[in-house]
Amino acid sequence: MSPNAPRSDPAEATGPRGAHKLAALAVVIGIAYLVAGWKGSGPGLGLGMFAIMLAAAAGIEVAGRRSDVMRSMLGRSDERLTGIDLRATAVTGGVLILAVLTAFVVQTARGGNADPYMWLSALAGSTYMIALLVFLRRG
Repeated sequence: MSPNAPRSDPAEATGPRGAHKLAALAVVIGIAYLVAGWKGSGPGLGLGMFAIMLAAAAGIEVAGRRSDVMRSMLGRSDERLTGIDLRATAVTGGVLILAVLTAFVVQTARGGNADPYMWLSALAGSTYMIALLVFLRRG
């Protein structure tokens, strides 16, 4: 590539469509939260959760093309963003597994129903083991 050749930015190449789709998904999830919250706990919770998701959708629209975070979330990333995303995903998974295991121990100690946490723990452990075996075989 010559030094004067135009460089293409992955975010510009795909346009804002990906951000629009992600924002629309946030609104759809917000509607589901609205219905579930309204039905389960009343209008206050449903409206509050819907407002949070609308704010998230607005943030996605605003940051859609210029933010490295958004570029990574929309799959328009380079090697650096891919590595950062992989590490962030690993940290998130570790924190969630720790939270589920902690909730299992606490519910068991209280004599409560720990079944949901047991199933989530089993799912996390088995998924990790299967993924590890698959990735080790691939080399």
